[in-house]
Parts: sequence; C-alpha cells; structure tokens
Amino acid sequence: MPSISFGFPTCRPECRLDWFVDGLEDQAGQIGFDLSASELIVVDAVLWQDERARREEISGVVRGRVPLVHVPPKPNPWHGPDRLTIKEYAAHGNARNTIFCHMTGEHLVSIDDCSVLKPGWLKAHLDAAAEGKLVAGLYPKHRNVRVEAGRLVDSEIWPDYTDGRGDEGPRWVGGGWFFTGNAGIPLQVALALNGFEELLDAIGAEDCDFGVRAERAGHRTWIEPRAVTVQAQDLKHAQNDRAVSYHRARP
Repeated sequence: MPSISFGFPTCRPECRLDWFVDGLEDQAGQIGFDLSASELIVVDAVLWQDERARREEISGVVRGRVPLVHVPPKPNPWHGPDRLTIKEYAAHGNARNTIFCHMTGEHLVSIDDCSVLKPGWLKAHLDAAAEGKLVAGLYPKHRNVRVEAGRLVDSEIWPDYTDGRGDEGPRWVGGGWFFTGNAGIPLQVALALNGFEELLDAIGAEDCDFGVRAERAGHRTWIEPRAVTVQAQDLKHAQNDRAVSYHRARP
C-alpha cells in the first residue's frame, strides 16, 4: 500500500473541514487505517485574510487526529499577495499543484470543501491506491445538508442536477471524465504530467485537461462509484461573495 496524503483545497470561510475530518476518522476506525501514518494538506486561501485566527480555527477542527499541513496557495498571478490582475480570480490548478508541492505521500486523495463522505469512501480510495489507479469518485450536489459526527443525516438533491458517471460499476473511461471534486491521484502520475495546467487558472477545466493528458501518457481514469461525497451546493453558493478568489474569468 502506498503512503497516503489527503488534500483539501479551499477559498471559503465556512469550508466544513469538520465534516471531512470527522468522517475520515470514523471510516478509518471502521477499517483499521492508521491516520497517523498519513497526512492532511489544507491549501487555504483564507490564510491571506487573517492567518492567526484561521490557523487556530483549522487546528481546532483537526485536533491532532491526522498530521496537518496548513498552507496558503503558492504564489500565482491570479489572486493573493502576488497577483498581477486588477481583481481576484480563481486559480484551482495552482491550489491543487500546491498540494503536490507539500505532500510526502505516494498517493493523493482529495475532495472539495463543503463535502461529506458517504460510507465506504475511504475503503474505495485505498483499494484504488493499492492498484495505482487514477480515480474519479462521485460528488453529487445537494442542498440542506445535515451532518452529525461526520455522517450524512439528511439532504436534498440539488435541482436539475444529474451525474450519469455512477450508473455502472468501477470502470475506466476517457480522461475528460476526470473531475477533482473527489479524486485519487498517484504522485508519480502528477509529476509525470507536471501537475495541473495553470494556464487554465481563472477559466477552469483544469481537471478534465489533466485527465486527457494522463490518458495520452498511458494512465487511464477509473470511475469509482463506491467512493462518493455529497457536496453542499447551497452552502457554496451562499459564500460566493465572501470566498477568496472564487470568481472565474469570462472570455
């Protein structure tokens, strides 16, 4: 089994890292996975607003349950203190590449913020890591999400949302189906591809681009319907005006 790093990029004040860590601890206990042998890398643009308070907040959420690396996104031209643009824009590829810069594990398992783990998520990702797979889990969008002790209690499907990727069992698909809201990436694949394409920062689709380049390099994308997170889409939208560097550029 390769060593595991967990990734959690965020630009939102209310990122619900507690949902993730509580669920991770719960599932790790169920299958006997030693979290102390892994690490959690939180790439957090909110550190640029009030570093001391944010570090205390995130540390208080994690409470030593998993080794924590808490860093801002690396310098980039789109947002933060080194930006070159007039206003702030999203730079998702940069944030994900920051995780690669800091991880010491051999396999990254990463989810988007405001997400809660469904049962079996960790086991599915660990199985994929053992086989060295590039994995795209499912992350349906819901609203009115209610979580207790890291477990989903209640939610409603986000209106007009569909995701047909989970209609079948685990299978490999075209690289364009690689989405990073819930993903597993062998570090050797990321390094071979030089990470995510930062030319796509401020626009997006860096995840699909990564999958296509991985496929061209001989690395298949596997859909893993056993690895599911539910993302609170209404919570995300409610923070759009407060999120750091969330906005996309429009051609």
